Amino acid sequence: MMHTPWANAYKEWHIRHDENRRFYAEAKQRFKEDVPHNGNIKEYKQCLHAYRVTYDEYENQYCFWEKTDEQRKAYVSVSEMHHFYRKMVSPKIRNIMRDKICFLTLYKDYIYRTWLYCPQATDNEIFDLLLHSRVILKPVDGSRGQGIFFIEKGMVVNATTLQQWRKDHLLMETCVESTPSIAAFNPESLNTIRVVTFRHGDEVIFYSAAIRFGRIGHKVDNAHAGGIRALIDIKTGLAQEGVDTNGKRYTIHPDSKIAIQGFQVPYWDHILETCKQATLLLSDLKICGWDLCIRNDGRIELIEGNHAPDIDGIQFSKKCGIREELNTIFRHLYQTTL
Repeated sequence: MMHTPWANAYKEWHIRHDENRRFYAEAKQRFKEDVPHNGNIKEYKQCLHAYRVTYDEYENQYCFWEKTDEQRKAYVSVSEMHHFYRKMVSPKIRNIMRDKICFLTLYKDYIYRTWLYCPQATDNEIFDLLLHSRVILKPVDGSRGQGIFFIEKGMVVNATTLQQWRKDHLLMETCVESTPSIAAFNPESLNTIRVVTFRHGDEVIFYSAAIRFGRIGHKVDNAHAGGIRALIDIKTGLAQEGVDTNGKRYTIHPDSKIAIQGFQVPYWDHILETCKQATLLLSDLKICGWDLCIRNDGRIELIEGNHAPDIDGIQFSKKCGIREELNTIFRHLYQTTL
């Protein structure tokens, strides 16, 4: 495949054209369905062309309908950020981060849970893991927690189920028990940490970090399951106030009543050092969002790496745009800007 500047420009034009069509169609439908709503379709169309925002970014996440153009310019849309990632992230890195088997193999020194790839595992290997452990199954190429499910320890499955798991290319992993102080927020979910790193050569910049907490009745901590996300101060490891996908903010966890704001994330220096070493492991890894957990024995374990980490949650939590913050880093590291 050709990767000339002309070919890349045409590819980006095609992506932008398709996004404009999809985003506008969704917005028209949502303005009809969402009552009450703010703003209007005419203004949204202007924002779409000027800032590449989705309906949710315009209406809910960043509330563009109440902001001035100067304030809007400070925000970076998901579409614009992914345009940047396509320029900066190599196909090799994208493939490694998307392929869970490849990631688990390359980062084996940071992985302590047992895992099996169902299409390559024998019946006995699967049965033995199920007998002794609670496990999570997930699509090998899945993301955002889609398609995952849990099997309790000792559950018996039949040959037809195994055949389906292999057909679906499922990855089986033993569930991890979190360190007690983090598990206490919601013992039903593995409450994880995201650290975003930017890197050039041997220099690694920790840009952002957040801790995610599940809600009662949910086994995962992501936003779509009602999870709460709290930014972490990089220098201190202290959590700030939490926010859910509806914009509701929390200083304490609504179920466990444990304080979120001011919570000291344990082993913070060790977490940063782990992320630094993981970033330096691949010579051409420039950008990554590291999902990790602290095990109940204090070890830091990587869950996965994300070659195109979302930045909408950062802006949503801060209630302001981060364009200049990112551009300052990108000028320094990469001699470019958004």
